[in-house]
Amino acid sequence: MAPTNEPFLQRILKTEPYMLLLFAFLWGIVLIVGSYVLNIDSLMTPNVAPFNGAGVRQVGYGSALNWSFTYAVLFPVSLYLMIESLLCMKDTLESLNSKGMVRDNNMRPVLQPSLTGSWIKGSMGRGLLILIIGVVLPAALSLGEWFSNNLLRLLGGGPNASYPDYDWGLAGVMFNWSHAMRLCNAGFDLLAFACYGMLLGSSLIYFILLLDLARVIPTHISAPDDRLVPDLRLMSEPRRGFEVFAEPLQQMLVIALLSYLMCYLVRLEGAYMNSTGIADIWTFIKPAFLLGVEEAKKHSVSGVTSVLFDTGSNTIRGYLAQIASFILFAFSMQVVVITVRTAAQRAHDNATTYLSAAGATPLFDSSVNQERQFLASMTVWPLGYLKPNLILIILVLAAASIYWYRIGLYIVGLVVATLLIKLVARLKKLGS
Repeated sequence: MAPTNEPFLQRILKTEPYMLLLFAFLWGIVLIVGSYVLNIDSLMTPNVAPFNGAGVRQVGYGSALNWSFTYAVLFPVSLYLMIESLLCMKDTLESLNSKGMVRDNNMRPVLQPSLTGSWIKGSMGRGLLILIIGVVLPAALSLGEWFSNNLLRLLGGGPNASYPDYDWGLAGVMFNWSHAMRLCNAGFDLLAFACYGMLLGSSLIYFILLLDLARVIPTHISAPDDRLVPDLRLMSEPRRGFEVFAEPLQQMLVIALLSYLMCYLVRLEGAYMNSTGIADIWTFIKPAFLLGVEEAKKHSVSGVTSVLFDTGSNTIRGYLAQIASFILFAFSMQVVVITVRTAAQRAHDNATTYLSAAGATPLFDSSVNQERQFLASMTVWPLGYLKPNLILIILVLAAASIYWYRIGLYIVGLVVATLLIKLVARLKKLGS
């Protein structure tokens, strides 16, 4: 195949979202079917050392929701929404030009899609970030963990495994499988960890591309080329043209919620694997949930607090999930607040400076006085009812619930309900 100089983002935008959805879904299904073929889908620990005395428990791939559910459902949906969000952001940037909101230094409209072209072309810095953070780092983390913790252990080496380490990935060690079966176990583990690497890499690349909007959108007063102004023809829309950012940003926040749910499942699985005397994940969850409800019925504040704020045991992967959730939410706020809100504020300031000058002419088809009135009533927050404080509270609460995982049991229920409501509303919209 001949080499191409087509920009990386351009190739992504040409990808059909449904094809990625299908690809990721099939990969997740292959893992579920493969676990069934290897008989590790519903795996109970053997009653031998180091497991005897700690209780026999479920450690199969199917019951590990941070693997089975994540890669068969959450990852495909998230990947689909990432492509949809990037396509929507491309259309949004193009609409800024077509609406006359992008101006040159003489305040003349720039109608060609200059912002979109700059975003798609990218920069050397963005390319290096994608290569190092979005490709090399996820590959190193996923393959490194598989090699040291799974492959080497299955071959009789690697670091010593402790009680919480034994799950479907080390079935060959637990049941003393033959060398050939251990290699099959290692091959299955490789497919699972490759999926983990793709999830991590795609999420990082997605947010790198969105954070690059800070380079593309002229938010600085000293921007050398284009500058933004509000659409001062919109009487009924107080965001004055910047409402076009609402849809891709809402999609980004849904992706953030899905990513939070994935991080939470990692944290929950880690807490379960560190527990003893508990047969399965549901048995692990149920007492904490029911105890919190019972304490609330008793109006016992101290009882509810002791239940909800119990951090339980944690694992290295659980700590990584906490760090990932914090970075994820920081990126989300960076995109919404610093990039897009700052762009709206800079556009407001640009128009104010221009229309306040002596002898100013209208930016659009109205009079100068009318445009000044529209400008005075402009709202610089692009997300409408999703106010900054509400988003910040949601993100902080979600991040905190990764640490206090029992709080997350209630929040996850709310997140799932919200996502289902949005899904039903979207299906109704498509059917109408």
